[in-house]
Amino acid sequence: MKAIVCVLVVVLQFGLSAQESEHLSGSAIESKETNEIQAARSVVEHAMSEVKVYPNPSEGNIFIQGKVGSNCTIYTMAGTYIGTWIIGVEGTVAVQDLGVGMYVATVQEENARIQHKFIVL
Repeated sequence: MKAIVCVLVVVLQFGLSAQESEHLSGSAIESKETNEIQAARSVVEHAMSEVKVYPNPSEGNIFIQGKVGSNCTIYTMAGTYIGTWIIGVEGTVAVQDLGVGMYVATVQEENARIQHKFIVL
């Protein structure tokens, strides 16, 4: 009886280990194809690397760097609309004379909308 129980325990442990390793490695379909979420994530990560807001924190003058022709909209953290600018030929927008507070800069590019928070001291 003890031998049967030991064999059963060994078989169950092996079965769980094989099942866990299969689960962790994923299926062949998951590893070879890019799904919609992965594709969207790569677009956003690429776009985020191209949009920069500096200096942060600032004393009132902010530069927003991004793709030429993209729209840049700034809101306060309370949701008050400050303004919209188009990123010019130099690839930057200079926003001046902002009051003390926290803001959100939203840059709308072709396939993505990127938001960066910044602080004016």
